[in-house]
Amino acid sequence: ECQIMDDLDEVSARKAASIELALGFIKRNRPLRAEEACRDYLKHSPGCTDHLRLLSHTLIKQERLPEAEAQLRFALSLDPDFPQLYEDLGSALAMQSRFEEAIPQFKRAIKLQPKLPLAHKKLGKALVAVGRGTEADEAFKIYFDSDPDRKEIVRGVEFQKEGKIAEATEIFLAVLKRNPNSVNAMRHLAVVYWQESDRFDDAEALLRQALGIAPDYHGAWLTLGNLLM
Repeated sequence: ECQIMDDLDEVSARKAASIELALGFIKRNRPLRAEEACRDYLKHSPGCTDHLRLLSHTLIKQERLPEAEAQLRFALSLDPDFPQLYEDLGSALAMQSRFEEAIPQFKRAIKLQPKLPLAHKKLGKALVAVGRGTEADEAFKIYFDSDPDRKEIVRGVEFQKEGKIAEATEIFLAVLKRNPNSVNAMRHLAVVYWQESDRFDDAEALLRQALGIAPDYHGAWLTLGNLLM
C-alpha cells in the first residue's frame, strides 16, 4: 500500500511539473514550446484531460482552431462532466464564427458550473452574433452581477461617457484600492488620465502594470499602442 501511494505521489508530481512548464511557456508567449511540453506528457498519459485542455489552449494561441476543437472533443469523451472543457470548446467554435454550435457548449458549461463568469460573457457575445439580443442581455447581466468590481467599472465608464470625469476617476481608484490587481480598472483609469488630464506618464505606467499582470490583455495593448502614438 505504501508503494502504491508513493507511485501516485510521483505521478501527481510529474503531472504538476509538466503543467507548470507548459504554463510558463504560455506566459512567455511561446505556445509551440508549450504544445511540445503537453504532447510529451500525453505520450505516456494520453487520457489526461488537464493536459488535453492545456494543449487545446496552445493550439488556439497558434490559431489552429480545428485541431484545438478535436482535442477538446476527445477530452470531453473522456470526461463529459468537465465544465471548462465545454466553455473552451464553445470558444474554439465561436472563434470560427460557428456561433450556433458554440451556444449549447456555453450553456452546458454553465449548467454544470453556474459560477463561470466568462462563460456567461461568451454566451452573451455568441447570442448577439446570431441576433438573440434579449437572451444576450440576460447572459451579460449575470456576467456583470457576478463581480461587484466589474459592475463598478461599468458604472465608471458610463460616468466617463457622460463627461463626469471626477466621478469616473473616483470609481476606478476605489476599485483599485479594494483590488490592486484589477487590470480593467487600470486600463480605464489610464484612459481617463490620458484623454482627460494629459497625464501621459501615469497612463502609460498603469497600462504597463496591467500588462505585467495580464500579458494577454489585448485591450490594454491596444490602448497602450494608441497612447504611444
